[in-house]
Amino acid sequence: MATAIVRDRWQVTIPPQVRDVWVEPGSVLMWEAEEDKLVVTPYSEKKKPDWNKIWAGIRQCRSFKSKGKDIPASQFIIEDRNRH
Repeated sequence: MATAIVRDRWQVTIPPQVRDVWVEPGSVLMWEAEEDKLVVTPYSEKKKPDWNKIWAGIRQCRSFKSKGKDIPASQFIIEDRNRH
């Protein structure tokens, strides 16, 4: 078991004891939220993503408004990333 910290920009570093045996640069990972855990697995052609679920999540994210400015959260993120 290993731990990692979620950074300000939602980035997570894969701990060395996991990445040394499990992934390499350029690996594609699948993330699945379950009731009380997050499951991360290497992408496999056998595991097709549920695009309806993915697009529903994208639509939901786009519908949120950011604090302060009355702009979509996605636009806020773009502007924030361009400032750095």
